[in-house]
Amino acid sequence: MKSFGITGRYLDLVRREIIEPAAAELRHELKLPDAKVHPLSERETELLWGLHGRIFYLAIRKIIYETPIPSDLDSIVRDAVGICMIGTKTMMPKLLQND
Repeated sequence: MKSFGITGRYLDLVRREIIEPAAAELRHELKLPDAKVHPLSERETELLWGLHGRIFYLAIRKIIYETPIPSDLDSIVRDAVGICMIGTKTMMPKLLQND
C-alpha cells in the first residue's frame, strides 16, 4: 500500500473531509474563533484524530486481529463521541488561549 500512496491519500481524505470540518464545527459550537480567521492548530485536530483512532481500532481488532469486539457497537461509538465532546469542550478553549 505504501508504494501506491494509498495510506497517505486515505489519511489526507479523512483529515480534509472529517477531522478538519469536525474541529471547525466544534469551534463554532463552542463560540470560538472561526477556523478561516484563526487556522486550526495541530493540537486541535489531534483531539479529533483520537476519536477517529478509537473507532477505527475496533475495525482493526475485528478484521485484522480477528478478536472479539463489543456486540453493541452503536453504544460504544456513542460513548466514544460523548467522551470526545466532553474533552474538547474543556480543551479547545485552552488550546486557543495558548496560541
